[in-house]
Amino acid sequence: MDAKQRRIIIPLVSAVVVLSVAVVGLAVAGQNKAEQEMEQNGVIDYADGVTVVDDESALQTAVDQMMVDAAKEMVASFQNQAVSEDGKTFTCYIANSEYNEYDMFIALYKNLNDEEPIYLSGLMRPGEAFREIVLDEALGKGDHTVNLVFTQVEDDHSTIHGQSIVTITMQVN
Repeated sequence: MDAKQRRIIIPLVSAVVVLSVAVVGLAVAGQNKAEQEMEQNGVIDYADGVTVVDDESALQTAVDQMMVDAAKEMVASFQNQAVSEDGKTFTCYIANSEYNEYDMFIALYKNLNDEEPIYLSGLMRPGEAFREIVLDEALGKGDHTVNLVFTQVEDDHSTIHGQSIVTITMQVN
């Protein structure tokens, strides 16, 4: 190794060593901070929304309550992609789960700010699904990300029980 190569390698190795020491120092400092917090608090606390059951006999009660709460939630399933050859008729899977208590309908919007959907369904009972939808106007070739809005309705079919919005890709080949 000549003098010119040593002049380049020595500072380079020194920089690597300094960076390594700095990274190890930061890691140790972070670990020490976590240990200090544990010592001050005595325990690591549970996240918000987590159900903690300290008494084993209360476990079934907690599970039963979760099932009651879940029955009030929207239960739907869908594939996140719909496919079409003509831009109007799309093969898809959008379902009102059999576990849902409510009828629901769906609407597809290009943008959430749009007043009119590109598709609006009729009601689906629990356990029913769309495997094909037909838009009023064709979409152009390519992939389109649209907003799929699930709306649950009460038994009177005029009161909204809940809504959920997801995005799906509508692919036109």
